[in-house]
Amino acid sequence: MATFGLPADVETSLLRDLTVREALYVQAWLDRAERLILARIPDLAVRVESNEAYGSIVSGVEGEMVARVFRNPEGVRQEDEGNYSIRLDAAVASGILMGSPTEWESLGAAKATIKSVSGAMDEYAATRYGDARPDLRFQYGWPGGDPSF
Repeated sequence: MATFGLPADVETSLLRDLTVREALYVQAWLDRAERLILARIPDLAVRVESNEAYGSIVSGVEGEMVARVFRNPEGVRQEDEGNYSIRLDAAVASGILMGSPTEWESLGAAKATIKSVSGAMDEYAATRYGDARPDLRFQYGWPGGDPSF
């Protein structure tokens, strides 16, 4: 699978050349990164073809996604030995192939959030309960006194 991101994009994000081992796996990781993007942006190829700048953003995002895995392939968050301690920032080296919220936003695929939800009765409830006070709707709807129930 040809990806918009290239091994050079990963090297740019890492600020170094790929190791021999990383070079063996870089294309497979770029393929995975692109599949994650395609799952959220199915018309990715059309967007890239129509806008060269957008293509550069996509390749940069793919490179950074893979670089996060290469910086910390085991996903270690903290390591202590005697007086020495190191903690890795998950945003920089999570070891997980994922796009950050900022990257998704730059691709135009930020997750939608629900700001508010208003409830409404369905037609059955509106017909059955009519103008009943909301706190009494259950009582009006309960057929406890109806022997045919």
